[in-house]
Formats: sequence, structure tokens, C-alpha cells
Amino acid sequence: LNIRGFNNLLNRRLLVVLDGRDPGGVLLGAQEWSGYGITPDELTRVELIRGPGSALYGANAYNGVVNFISKEPRYNPGGGAHFTLGERETRGVKASQAGRLSDRTFFRLSGQYSRTDDFYQSRTQSTEYPGIPTEAREPVDRTYTASGRGRLDHYFADERLLSFEACVSQIGGNMFATPIGRSQNNRVRRPWARASFISGLWNVSAYYDARIGGTFSLPTGLELFDDSIKLHAEVLRRVTLGRR
Repeated sequence: LNIRGFNNLLNRRLLVVLDGRDPGGVLLGAQEWSGYGITPDELTRVELIRGPGSALYGANAYNGVVNFISKEPRYNPGGGAHFTLGERETRGVKASQAGRLSDRTFFRLSGQYSRTDDFYQSRTQSTEYPGIPTEAREPVDRTYTASGRGRLDHYFADERLLSFEACVSQIGGNMFATPIGRSQNNRVRRPWARASFISGLWNVSAYYDARIGGTFSLPTGLELFDDSIKLHAEVLRRVTLGRR
């Protein structure tokens, strides 16, 4: 995802934020959407801020910021399940449930699993177009993703909010193009957790994000390892500047 024509799968010129957390990978910088552990129907709004914003939003906001904000369990109780069946061995199921634990404590639990055959072409013997080099390894013609996520919100008497959220997801089979050729993920785990406290003009937050797993390089046949951890914490205070 990018703007102004700088389209590249490993492009980090556009910062993507989900509830204050940057879920992009550390090493490759890829926005692995299937590893986010959240589905579009769990979002309440999406904000797009165009233009250079690194001075205000930090690294990777050179072209702008896309801010995803998920639904709060307090205002979206209930649950549901969704099943998918389709061609190319497509199968999928997702379910979620949100509710109240007490007068001021609310929760949401969700999980999903999906798999499908893809359209990947083997290049070990021949290629689709002239000039493309052959590869040493055949791709696995199957993509899958699985995740489980939980959130707990507690509201204090003065509407201060303390929120905890954690998720673990696993993806495999998805392919992406890099300057060194095509690569395919193999059982990549993406665990993450975040905590935030909002009180009046103050916002204190922290998150942990990791990527654990291997990726096959199809041109060489070798396995690439990416075991990385990202830790982030910040304290924000809003200030109103008035005129005399």
C-alpha cells in the first residue's frame, strides 16, 4: 500500500498504523496484511493523512500515514461467525464475540483460519515471459493464515481507559517479489501485544511485535531466516495553543 506512484511490496514510505501500533516487519519492511490478526469488519474507521509526516509520526511516514482504528468492545457487543467456500480449494472460517465482564470491563475474542490454492507458476523449467531467469525451487501452490486475538478494556469512573490486546498469527505460502527475486513464506509466526492508557490530555502506550520464521528464496532454493522483535513505547500529551 502506497501513494504517489511509489508502488513496491517492500515499500515503507507510507506508515501503516493499527490502533497506534506499526505492524510492519523489521527486516523486510513488508506490510503482511494476513499477519495482522484483524479483519475489515472489526474496523470502525480508516484515516489517510497525505504528505510528508515523519517529523510528526516518526519513521516511514515520508509519503503519509494510514491509520486503522478497530471497534471498541464496549460499543460493539455481540458476535458472529463467517464461513467461506470457493474454487481452488478455498476454505475459511472466522468468528468473534464481544461482551461485558462487569459494569466497566469489556472484552473481545476473535479467531480466523483460511487456506486457498494460488496462481503461482513454476519457473524451474521455463518462465511465463522472455527474459525472466529460471528458478531453483518450485513454489508451494497453497496459501494459509490462522490467528487468534483477544482484547480487554477497563473504564475508570472518570472515563479513563486502560486497554490490553494480544494476538498470535501464522501465515505460510504467500509469495512476494523482491530485488533478489521471488520469495515464499514458510510458517511465519507474527505474535504481538499492546497496552494503552488514555486519561484526559495524556496517552501512554507500548507494544511488542515479532516476526519468527523462514522464507524460501525460489531463485536460489535457500531458506532465509527472519527472527526479529520490535519494542515501542511512548508518552503523549496534547497541548492547546490559544490566542491572546
